[in-house]
Amino acid sequence: MNNSEKLLNVFSNALGIRKDKVNDQLAYQTFPQWDSISHMVLITELEDAFEIQLNDKDVLQMDTYSNVKSQLQKYNISFD
Repeated sequence: MNNSEKLLNVFSNALGIRKDKVNDQLAYQTFPQWDSISHMVLITELEDAFEIQLNDKDVLQMDTYSNVKSQLQKYNISFD
């Protein structure tokens, strides 16, 4: 499984949504399932899936699917 697939799975699992609903327009609190509680679940699952420890500044920047990818790239995680 590549990193793009892994990220898609993390979002789908953490937010409890179908994979086809995960896209670059997905944003925190504009999608009913992405609220403050599911955001913390998402962060935990991202750390587990990619074996990293996110810092608070990066977590605050993770407000869209695209921004999550950008922040993860700081941790040498590449997406194809």
